Amino acid sequence: MRPPVNDVVGALPDDLSSVRRLIPFHDNYDHRLDELAAMVASLIDDRCQVQFGGLPIVDVSPRGDNKAVALEVLVDHLGISAADVVAFGDGGNDIEMLQWAGTGVAMGNAGSHVQDAADHVTATVEAGGVAAFLEPVLAPYL
Repeated sequence: MRPPVNDVVGALPDDLSSVRRLIPFHDNYDHRLDELAAMVASLIDDRCQVQFGGLPIVDVSPRGDNKAVALEVLVDHLGISAADVVAFGDGGNDIEMLQWAGTGVAMGNAGSHVQDAADHVTATVEAGGVAAFLEPVLAPYL
């Protein structure tokens, strides 16, 4: 991990094969992530994707690299399947994961595009949405 820099493009190494993720942000765009993501997207090619979640940053990663891919590795290791997974998300970077999981749950504070990708919508993060969803599911086991 490298410390923050003022010139993201100028700080990139000549050989990008070792770069897994860039996280550009700008204080003036905290509440305008769509604009920042569009600007960043205009600087990259189709090998990369631009996403953002709940933090005031955009995330540039190799196309196809997302939370669902990471969870696939974990469920393979555990010997379970996607059908056994309940995933919670509230940002655009959670959409693939919510669609992949056997049960995808969007938080109430998520944008409509995230909620549309989920099987269920629960209360907001601040209102304890994860617990509100899990309590009735786990009650028979407690």
